[in-house]
Formats: sequence, C-alpha cells, structure tokens
Amino acid sequence: MSRIPWYDWLDSYLGEHEVEGADFNNPFILSLFKHTSYHPLNDETPWCAAAINAALAETGYKGTGSAAAISFAIYGMPSNKIRGAIVVFKWADGSHHVALLNRVIDDKYVECLGGNQADTVKLSKYRISSIIAVRWPIKVEK
Repeated sequence: MSRIPWYDWLDSYLGEHEVEGADFNNPFILSLFKHTSYHPLNDETPWCAAAINAALAETGYKGTGSAAAISFAIYGMPSNKIRGAIVVFKWADGSHHVALLNRVIDDKYVECLGGNQADTVKLSKYRISSIIAVRWPIKVEK
C-alpha cells in the first residue's frame, strides 16, 4: 500500500469499467455519485469527479460534492506534483478531467490513476501542458 488512503482506495477498484448498452450499468460506478449532488441516468455519465469524491469521502477526506471535474481546481490546498495529488486537466475542447497523480514520467507527461479513463478505473498518461491545477485534499475534522 502507498499509505495515501484516497489513492489506495481508488487503486483497489482498478479495472472497474462501464457496461456497454443502455439497459446495463455497473453498480459500482453509479454508487460513486452518492458522494456528489448529481444523480446520473447511467454509468456512461462522466464520472471522473465522482470517483475522486468517493475516494476522498470513503477515506475520511472532504471532497467537493460536485460531479464536475473543474470543481477540484480550487479545492483543498495547492500541491506539488507528488503521488496522490489531485490533478485537474483542461482539454482542447474546453472540457475537464480530474485524476490522482501516480508519477511524473518526464518533462512532458504524467501518469494518473482515475475513473472514466477510457471508461475504466486505470492508470493513464497525460500531457503536463494540459494541467490547470494540482491540489492536496482536506482531512475531515471530527
């Protein structure tokens, strides 16, 4: 284990994926949305932010409660590019993605663990130039 609770939680679901077809859904993916204010119609609803919110909430950290990836751009505290950091990306079409940093590959790429990466919980490679925010979570005070 990496001793980064939210990272380890999401990593334990590596391989979970959307189920093809309008009449079928992965219950795990739908369950992620209980940590957001959004109620999806199916498992094909963009779910990267729901996965990060669930990983945080299930391990005692505060999330954004939003199903929008961009909601993490001002969440928590600024962070360096270290393992477990929450990374927000902006794509050329204006859409966003959020994932957890696994490692910096080189000066152009990072590898991140996330949900809805090719419709799956998996590790994926992304361009550093697409990063708009790197944040660190907030522990829930009891």
